[in-house]
Amino acid sequence: MRIVSYVPAMKQYATYTIDSLGYAALTMGTNAGSTWTFTSAGQGWKMRLVMKMSGNSYTSVADYVGADGKWVTTATSRSTRLK
Repeated sequence: MRIVSYVPAMKQYATYTIDSLGYAALTMGTNAGSTWTFTSAGQGWKMRLVMKMSGNSYTSVADYVGADGKWVTTATSRSTRLK
């Protein structure tokens, strides 16, 4: 499940994502046209979520980078709004 919101005090967008294993992540980001980019970082890792909107659907790609500096795609999804 992913919740996208706007944080007025920070003037940034945020996503809160939780998966079926109970892993949760809070990322902060911006949008440029139809592309939304969210990032988060901790000690020795970084996470990036890129969402691309198109009509009533979007695709998202989540990538992580560890201490070795190599980005690894961990999830991709496509969502469509029901009418």
